[in-house]
Amino acid sequence: MATADKSFEQELLHLSESSIDKLEAWPGRDTKLEAGLELWVLKIQDRQTQLRIALAACQKALPTAIAAFEASDCDFGDPRHGESWGCDISAIEQLERVSAWIEDEATPLNSDIVDNTRQLNVWDNDLKPTLSRDYYLYFIEATNLLAMAALQHHNENDEPCGTWSTKLACARATVCAFKSSLSCSSSTDEESLAISSFFECILRIYDNVLTC
Repeated sequence: MATADKSFEQELLHLSESSIDKLEAWPGRDTKLEAGLELWVLKIQDRQTQLRIALAACQKALPTAIAAFEASDCDFGDPRHGESWGCDISAIEQLERVSAWIEDEATPLNSDIVDNTRQLNVWDNDLKPTLSRDYYLYFIEATNLLAMAALQHHNENDEPCGTWSTKLACARATVCAFKSSLSCSSSTDEESLAISSFFECILRIYDNVLTC
């Protein structure tokens, strides 16, 4: 069992250094640690496990994303209100609907769970945050990618309803949630604690699935 101490970070860094050439270019990924995290999720063979990890990652990042938004000067990016992005669905609603479906796959999951209205992504040059305190903006990307992945899996179709396959959407949802979880860290120590707490969360899900 992997633990969320420095050994897991080292595992991700090693994975990045040994396999980064297997990843497609993506401007939402900025560090070797993020590359390793993406690769780690991609290595998981079971789609349901990937979905559960991406869901747990988003749930973990949610309180930080809300706190960082409230501390910001921005009038957009609130996870609680889709209209702040001109969207018909909020990040929280996406999260709640995916969570309900994962717990009971008889729960309806319709195409309106995915926001297809946005023409820009947070990682595009015009929007990409340069300061970690603004990384909460990645949260709406995390939940939209999670919704895409869940809808594809629900429809028993691994072909993307957006741009990426189910497994890639899960992996990049996890990376976006990870970035968002760091947005309230104002020091190196606080960032280290946030990283450790995030990794503990996703490893707990992974280990629980393995022991079931």
